[in-house]
Amino acid sequence: MDMEMEFYDDYMDVLYFIRDLMLHILHGLQTQYKDQTERVRKVYPSEPFKIPTKPEDVPILDFAVGVKLLAEAGIQLDENDDINSTQEKLLGEIVKKKYNTDFFICKSIRNF
Repeated sequence: MDMEMEFYDDYMDVLYFIRDLMLHILHGLQTQYKDQTERVRKVYPSEPFKIPTKPEDVPILDFAVGVKLLAEAGIQLDENDDINSTQEKLLGEIVKKKYNTDFFICKSIRNF
């Protein structure tokens, strides 16, 4: 999911709000909607999401770190480039192996 939100004072407050909101939604899917999620998984086979238990365990990567992780996987990007959907999926796989989670945030404050 790519989510954007306007902020006035502190970029990190918005980032933490989005992190906490998404973590709440993902935990709800795993608990309150477990049966429905399993039914969907039978039609569209996939592994259960690996998500951190606590908000502070969600990896928050600087954009430059994401670019570096992709470079280590053979994808060359400039820090001024945007990451396309194919590269986002690859970065997700890299983060899952490195941090044991499907949920992470890649932040960029280069324009602020």
